[in-house]
Amino acid sequence: MSTVSAATAAIAKASNDELDLIIDAIKRRRKALEATRAAAVHEGMHAVIEGISPQYLNGLTGVVDSIRGARAAFRLDETSTKRLARSAGGRYSFLAGATEHVFGGIPLACLAPR
Repeated sequence: MSTVSAATAAIAKASNDELDLIIDAIKRRRKALEATRAAAVHEGMHAVIEGISPQYLNGLTGVVDSIRGARAAFRLDETSTKRLARSAGGRYSFLAGATEHVFGGIPLACLAPR
């Protein structure tokens, strides 16, 4: 039986108290994975934005310009800049014709290597 199958079977039989412990363990694991992912981000890295809100930023690609604390300035490539200019209900229509755009404050944990 795989680890996932065993975990699923255990969850199916868990009490409320046990489910609370499982939920806490999942939250701790997600935090650890976020920390690992964030630690791998470096300036000049080509990346894709994932797991961020607002949703229209997910899937945008570019390069990490700089890092300050747990956040990065992220320079969108031309394709993503054009996509952003056409989306978000016109919020970024000022980017029409632009070939790049820098977003400040992107959480490092939301940047995946590309």
